Amino acid sequence: LPADCPPAQESDRQPVQVAAGGGLTNLVIVATGDEAHWPHSGEPQTHRVLFEHCRLSPRMLVAERGDTVHLENPTLFPFFPDLGTGMTRAVIPTDPVDFVLDTGGVRAVECTFGSPCGRMDIVTLYHPVHAVTTAEGTFRMTNVPAGQDVRISAWHPLFVEAIATARVEAGQTAHVEIVIAPAATPAPAVTPTDTEEPGEMIY
Repeated sequence: LPADCPPAQESDRQPVQVAAGGGLTNLVIVATGDEAHWPHSGEPQTHRVLFEHCRLSPRMLVAERGDTVHLENPTLFPFFPDLGTGMTRAVIPTDPVDFVLDTGGVRAVECTFGSPCGRMDIVTLYHPVHAVTTAEGTFRMTNVPAGQDVRISAWHPLFVEAIATARVEAGQTAHVEIVIAPAATPAPAVTPTDTEEPGEMIY
């Protein structure tokens, strides 16, 4: 790390953290329902991403296809993030970088060359009803269609998707609590190792 960057913290290894009230931060919340009466994408938005304390911020971004990500570097040295496409771009203090999210899906942005800058996950969707849980582990969506059953999914790359349902009428508020579990950790790959005894393998 450059001398001006804070050293690695335990929180750098925890992309999802437990808030004081027990909620989880940085979870993606997506609502879906009756396609015939569901909001379509609106005007493209620009999402500002900073290198704060030499780390990408926010760590989780949910956007719509066609939105733009604006990478801004207020530090004194350049960063070289891979924008999730295998293409590395230099982001220097005087020259921010913009890129358009032209396809749906999940991409990771991190610095694979030069100084590390943490990691940001970008989830690109095709409709505007979504949110990310806050530092308090809560979320709020104000554009949910009224009068229909809504499927609400909570997701993160490290967790198993959890689902709840809700129904809200015009002018009302529905409170939903979703319980989500970590994904199973895959077993490490095992490579056979020759021993002194011919024909015997240790795994």
